[in-house]
Amino acid sequence: MSLHALHNDPDHVAEAPVGHSLVQPVSSLPASDQLLLSVEAQWWTQPSPKAEFVAEQLGLSLNAYEQRLRDLVNEQAALDYDPLLIRRLRRLAARPRRAAR
Repeated sequence: MSLHALHNDPDHVAEAPVGHSLVQPVSSLPASDQLLLSVEAQWWTQPSPKAEFVAEQLGLSLNAYEQRLRDLVNEQAALDYDPLLIRRLRRLAARPRRAAR
């Protein structure tokens, strides 16, 4: 069952993604953004390509997912929710890009 489907199932008992605890402080970050950050934290552990995993879990295209992720990196609520992930994403965004050859 996808994260998107689980989010809409009131009878589902949540399981924490690898490396994350179910016990989180109350967050002002919407549940959909929390799911998106959870996908970003664990996509690389999946056998499927990132675009496929994002589509299965969130029902988003990779472009829509990455745009929302770029927006979240600058939100204080996202930093409060998952400081390690957001700091890592900020470091990656601050890196100079290689010139195309």
